[in-house]
Amino acid sequence: DWGNENSNDQVFQSRAQLKADKRANKQRIAQRKGRVTADAENHYEHAQQVEVPEVTCASRGDNSVMDRIKRVLGLKAWTAIAKCVDLYTEGIISIKELCSLVEHMFDQNDELFEMFRSLMVTREANRRKYSWFCKPLSEIDFSDCKRVGSYTMLPKEYPKPICGGRTELCKSVLNDNWVSVPQGSEDYSFKHMRKNCYEEALFKCEDERYELDMVIQANLSTIKVLKNLQEKVNKMTPEELSTFAVDDNDFSIIHARAVSRIYGDRGKEIVKLFKFNPVKSISVILGRLQSKADEWADARVENLKQWRDICEKNFHKSLDHRSFYFKQNEKKVTNPKYFLNEAKKRYTVLDLSD
Repeated sequence: DWGNENSNDQVFQSRAQLKADKRANKQRIAQRKGRVTADAENHYEHAQQVEVPEVTCASRGDNSVMDRIKRVLGLKAWTAIAKCVDLYTEGIISIKELCSLVEHMFDQNDELFEMFRSLMVTREANRRKYSWFCKPLSEIDFSDCKRVGSYTMLPKEYPKPICGGRTELCKSVLNDNWVSVPQGSEDYSFKHMRKNCYEEALFKCEDERYELDMVIQANLSTIKVLKNLQEKVNKMTPEELSTFAVDDNDFSIIHARAVSRIYGDRGKEIVKLFKFNPVKSISVILGRLQSKADEWADARVENLKQWRDICEKNFHKSLDHRSFYFKQNEKKVTNPKYFLNEAKKRYTVLDLSD
């Protein structure tokens, strides 16, 4: 009886007991495996304070590499390397950050360092499989986490990924602590309706329009950034020009890709030259971007007529979702062989009745 207070108290007590058992199991598993749950923001400072985890390898070759590192570099260096490896396997640092952390510990032993790097690269698939960042939300325990509507706060032990390209504005508005977790069960066994050729034409048209709009907007954003830099350069003294360098916050990766796009295979080289000598290269790149902006604007006007015709010709026909199945069935029943088989069946039925 759900209206009975005693039955409600029993339900709440059983739920609390299940949560307590689940927490106890998690603590026992963490202690048994010796996992390191260092915070990603200060993992460099804490790397020397965590306990050394048990390093397990899948093959004799892996064991031999780690044993050789321990024998050649000594126990102290091997311990520090093992801590960094554990941060890597937990998904807190990347392979590039791991190599930069441990490279100086190999004391110019390039052959041993290359063996270690190759071993870590081969473990990338396993690291992703067991990493926090690659776990589906269904496998994360949110029972003790704060919930607001469909949003749930991540567990405290969940490491925060490192991002070096964020500005102060990004840090103040972007979310790193909350995820959307749907409540209830969802059935993923359904199949999407097959698209007909008219829908395919509409989707293709929409993709083309979206891609062109994104290219134009990225190009205009880059032009705006370069114009601001050019105005800043024009106001500088010769002494300031000699030390001027472009800040990554002013010229982001989106703007670098916009420049690379218009120069094709030479794009990366042009971006490097721009960062090496921005004073002389700004005007050249800016002129190129403006000419491309005019060219893409004209192409957009010309394509609008073609896109409008495609939408008008295909929209109403795309609403008929049964056309494909109807035509398939119509082709089957209008086949001469189908008529002959139908006539034979009826003739056989009449013959048997007589």
